[in-house]
Amino acid sequence: MQTLLEPQLVARQRSQPPRIGGKSAIVGSDRWEQRFAELLAFKAAHGHCNVPSTSRDDTALARWVFNCRRQRKLGSLDRDRIERLDAIGFVWALRNRRFFARDWDAMLAQLEAFHRDHGHSNVPYSWPQNRELAAWLRGVRGNKRAGRLEADRVRQLDALGVVWDPIQARWENMFAELVEYHRHHGDCNVSRNGSANPALAKWAKGVRAMHKRGSLDSKRIRRLNSIGFAWEHSGEGRWEETYAALVGYHQIHGHCRISTLSEDYPALGNWVRTQRTLRRYGRLEQTRITRLDAIGFTWDDRRERWETMFAVLQEYRRTTGHCDVPLAWSENRRLANWVMTQRAAYKAGRLDGERIERLQAIGFAFSIVGDRILFARPAKTQPAQMPDRRAA
Repeated sequence: MQTLLEPQLVARQRSQPPRIGGKSAIVGSDRWEQRFAELLAFKAAHGHCNVPSTSRDDTALARWVFNCRRQRKLGSLDRDRIERLDAIGFVWALRNRRFFARDWDAMLAQLEAFHRDHGHSNVPYSWPQNRELAAWLRGVRGNKRAGRLEADRVRQLDALGVVWDPIQARWENMFAELVEYHRHHGDCNVSRNGSANPALAKWAKGVRAMHKRGSLDSKRIRRLNSIGFAWEHSGEGRWEETYAALVGYHQIHGHCRISTLSEDYPALGNWVRTQRTLRRYGRLEQTRITRLDAIGFTWDDRRERWETMFAVLQEYRRTTGHCDVPLAWSENRRLANWVMTQRAAYKAGRLDGERIERLQAIGFAFSIVGDRILFARPAKTQPAQMPDRRAA
């Protein structure tokens, strides 16, 4: 049986705030008022109450806004608070199907703020700073395509410069850049090796891929054909642009010897190796061979390296008077290793006669006795000339 409380006790309990988890509910009320004031400041700055869920500057406020929507959905939000939020234009269901009709003014205010900050209204797809705005704009474009967007709203967005078909707009922008490239270079072979416009090169590659798949609009094909666009870029156009890159390399470095392991020019190094391979199998056109010869292209890279090291050995002999380069010579380990390799090749019978003769002609010793080359020998000096006693 329920015990009746005395009237004085009931009055005293009603005058005290309820306690939640041992703490007064006034604390929660104060926090709510603080967040509500922050929301008012947010609206004054942005023109709406839709705090982005991904906001880094207002994470606590964004979480509070989310909780308000959740509490109302669960029926646990006080009517007084609901009315106060309604009075400032709070949006309760951002992802509701009626979202576009109910929240037009708030979302338009967000778009106006985006336009003021960025100078345009093309919100990036799934923009992380405000995904709701990006989703809203995608939906608005879809409604216009389907003929469901009112004329006055179309005019509002037109005034903000909204691009209704961003894919088409980007195509037009890139085509205009390609026309400008053609005007300067006389062709449409946008270089992919060190290009000054990598975005245009990537776009041109994508256009060729679409054409190959048969998914490129015939109108766009005609427009590209009108400026001499090359649909197969893997042939003459690519060879020409890489040859031009090699000419530039030669002008800077004075040679065309580029390793496939080059950190700065890996693609060009692979292309150089490919040209040597093609010529070795008789698949490189004579005109290209002639043009590569004209810039000092080395067809036999191993012979080139041998000639280079032989010249270094000649310089060593001129300085020291002999060819006995010490083993693991710290001043030029590359020369020391090369000399050792020549002796090993001679011993194994792999050194051709011409190279043997040239090495012998400068006094190169293929057989070393004892510790003759363990240490550097002093350079030869001319003996002092004895005085002529007869003159005395």
